[in-house]
Amino acid sequence: MDDQDQEAAHVSVALQQLRSLGQESDVARATWELANKIETIDKPFDINVEEQRQIRAANPWEKDPHYFKEVKISAVALIKMVTHARSGGNLEVMGLMQGHVDANTFVVTESFALPEPWVAVVIDPLRTMSAGKVDIGAFRTYPKGYKPPEERGGANEYQSVPLHKIEDFGVHCKQYYSLDVTFFKSALDDKVLKSMFNTYWINSLRASPIFANSDYINAQLSDLAGKTKQIERHCQRPERNAKDVLEKVEKLVSDAQTVGEELQCGMLSMELKKNLFSRPLCRCREDAVAEEQMAE
Repeated sequence: MDDQDQEAAHVSVALQQLRSLGQESDVARATWELANKIETIDKPFDINVEEQRQIRAANPWEKDPHYFKEVKISAVALIKMVTHARSGGNLEVMGLMQGHVDANTFVVTESFALPEPWVAVVIDPLRTMSAGKVDIGAFRTYPKGYKPPEERGGANEYQSVPLHKIEDFGVHCKQYYSLDVTFFKSALDDKVLKSMFNTYWINSLRASPIFANSDYINAQLSDLAGKTKQIERHCQRPERNAKDVLEKVEKLVSDAQTVGEELQCGMLSMELKKNLFSRPLCRCREDAVAEEQMAE
């Protein structure tokens, strides 16, 4: 057998192997589709833009809490979800889905894993309303297996944690780090902000941080009381460490100062509004008439 015949034989064997692999993959796919009851439907990808606008304008799900009855997921999106979920092992993973609404059904046509790099941003709405400025944090998780170096302590690095969250915080605090957050605006942002504040400025005059966040303020005071009792119990132990007690007291004082400053800002805001808007209308008119007479 010459070289050409040998090469032709090798090609023939390779083609047979490819055909068998193709047949095996077809069988595996058919088995998977049968097990998951995959239907062949092209309609979910035929989206009527005007119909979608009408559905979103009507918002029928706001009137009927049980409006949605079903979720249809594309087979390709399903495979991507499973692959992404398996990559996390025993840990939960997060991803994004893309699709639309069709009558009482969510239609998922595509899915994505969270792309790298990603960042988690957390806003505390209650503290934001209480303090008058946005309380925001940005966090990035460490790679699996990474051990961060020991941080140097300092007053500026202290983060207030409620008593009922301290245990959870201690478990996960070495698995992420915080990033500095700054804010910016463009010329277009400036126009949008002006329009938004012209629309909603009256709400800020009407709202009272103290009354709107009374539950949150009470929870803060209760948390301070709980931490104070915890320190008292710690001081009564014979094996107490003076350094640990002093550190706990300093943190408690820092928390108390923060709560006090927020309450003071709320009270000053109420007093300012009272002085601006509590004058009787008749008194204002009398003053205006008197000023006109003096001018004449």
